[in-house]
Amino acid sequence: METDDPHRGVDPRERRARRADARVDEAGAEEKPPAPTLLDDFLSKDRRRVLHAVWEVFKTRDPKVLEPLAAALPVIDRATDDVDLGGALMSNGENLTHALDRIRLFGKGRCLCAAYTDHVFYEPRKEVAYGHVRIVEVVEGFYYGRPKRICECADCGQRYEIEEGEYHYPWWKWTVPH
Repeated sequence: METDDPHRGVDPRERRARRADARVDEAGAEEKPPAPTLLDDFLSKDRRRVLHAVWEVFKTRDPKVLEPLAAALPVIDRATDDVDLGGALMSNGENLTHALDRIRLFGKGRCLCAAYTDHVFYEPRKEVAYGHVRIVEVVEGFYYGRPKRICECADCGQRYEIEEGEYHYPWWKWTVPH
């Protein structure tokens, strides 16, 4: 006998957990619990979730995302202090530190482009796609045949020279021109 039971074949403990997490709307229909926030991810102590939050912070300038993180920064610092994030050629702990520094910049009211000079994973094409910068000039064959780019921050107008390189992974060095 076929049934439309969405819990069919689900472990009873999982079924109980789903019921405990579910909310019921006014009409009595079951609603799913809200999705975890980046703050939840940072506080989870789960390596995968913390790293997800780290890379999302790298990508965003959205105040709706960053404000709750800035308000909770001391709690995030304590919660992530002892999480082993691994990393092969570069410690993922360095990426976490940089993400927290970006949140600090936001909390101080500084433009997040100021973080570019402190990390090698800001790919100019991605920053353009996010709407954070625009490429104003490309100098071909600058460094071992790789171009140098001049980018301008979409928020504050600060210009950067970006040198591209590769060793075990591609990297981008952002500097403020003199």
